[in-house]
Amino acid sequence: MKKYHKRRKMINPGHSTSVRVPKSKDGQRYELEAAIKEFKRLTKESGKLQEVRERKEFKSKSLTRREQIQKAAYRQKRRSAAIK
Repeated sequence: MKKYHKRRKMINPGHSTSVRVPKSKDGQRYELEAAIKEFKRLTKESGKLQEVRERKEFKSKSLTRREQIQKAAYRQKRRSAAIK
């Protein structure tokens, strides 16, 4: 069975980050490692894990704005250095 079909069996419709654990070819064992790998991939793509990490502590609006300005200045500095 191709990887695409295995992945398709793991998808749980209606739930963005839940994964089914399909049985293996012989029907006895469950493919838990593959399901965990797929779950990690889905959570990373959806960005939910990153959001949870960011919301771990409260950040005021001024602090988030300051961080955005600092990141933008850093990116601009790197771009201007790369051009020279």
